Amino acid sequence: MISFLFVFLSIYSALHAYTFSRLYLAFSCKGKRLFALSGFMVMMVASPVLVRLLERADFYASARVLAVISFSWMGFVFLFASLALLVDCSRLLLTVFKAVMSSRSFAYPVSAGRVFAGAFVLSLLIWCYGWFEAGNIQLTHETVQTEKLPAYMERLRLVQISDVHLGLLIGPSRLQVILDKVEEAKPDILVCTGDMVDGHIEDREEILQMLRRVKAPFGKYAVTGNHEYYTGVSSSVSFLEEAGFTVLRGRKKDLPGNVSIVGVDDQVRFRMEPASRNSEEELLRGRDQERFTILLKHRPDVLLSTDGFFDLQMSGHIHQGQIFPFGLITRIFYPQPVGLSSPEQNRLLYVSRGTGTWGPPIRFLSPPEVTVIDIIAQ
Repeated sequence: MISFLFVFLSIYSALHAYTFSRLYLAFSCKGKRLFALSGFMVMMVASPVLVRLLERADFYASARVLAVISFSWMGFVFLFASLALLVDCSRLLLTVFKAVMSSRSFAYPVSAGRVFAGAFVLSLLIWCYGWFEAGNIQLTHETVQTEKLPAYMERLRLVQISDVHLGLLIGPSRLQVILDKVEEAKPDILVCTGDMVDGHIEDREEILQMLRRVKAPFGKYAVTGNHEYYTGVSSSVSFLEEAGFTVLRGRKKDLPGNVSIVGVDDQVRFRMEPASRNSEEELLRGRDQERFTILLKHRPDVLLSTDGFFDLQMSGHIHQGQIFPFGLITRIFYPQPVGLSSPEQNRLLYVSRGTGTWGPPIRFLSPPEVTVIDIIAQ
């Protein structure tokens, strides 16, 4: 958690420093305006941490107000800095081209103030669209063929939600939209691949009732994500179990239809509790190879040592970046493509775009999804 916080604050501070420099160049802030602008930037960098401190101190109303402001700003400042950086890179390329070609035909007729205004307006428009996109939950359909289903079962429907992030910003209204999509899909099995919980849930009983009403004949299963540990793993697991999910923490469950489902904890657990480390390979090695085995794992890490030990891995975590172009950065750390792919010959991987939002309540070019995978007899 401390290393995550250090990396986050370092990147977020750099983002604000760059935005501050664009403001300073555009308006030449001095005196009281410079002091006010500096104070605002420092406050916004610290605000995500202040939200968590207020939340842990049980000042939920104050935490919610600050969360709306600070996380909305987080999305906006990322969009603005991305657009401003694109302009600066374009100017740098033109400068290099001008120097190499000894050309005077390239100039910068647009002032820094106008560039700032253009980036500001465009960022605001994208933010508004991103708020709409975040609430536009999509049903994504995939089909997987297998010879392992019994003759009497033509189809098994697996429905996945991931990265809902219930907490200060996502509550009953957004959850109802998600669950409407889940019920529309009519799942045989419902799975959650981590990060269902992300902080204090004020309408806890109402949300529990909503989740309990969702039925799946073969059961509802979940695994922990990193945010379950940041929030408090004991309370998070308790919440999931009260909601009707079987939380698989290094366990396997055999289901009707010659199907097995295996779940592992997020790797944060093994940094927090080194003695609890178990081997994913050992867990999967003992499976019945005649059964169709589904592995639930929050992060889309594919271990070469488990090739052939399961048929389908379902993961989330990366949100497809959530706000473009952040997805280009997540691809560096998690190169597996979003959606259904076959990283090895003997297994499939599905990486969800996520169903909710973390931090900024927006998405851009990364629509949220509820995934429907029909496993059919080959």
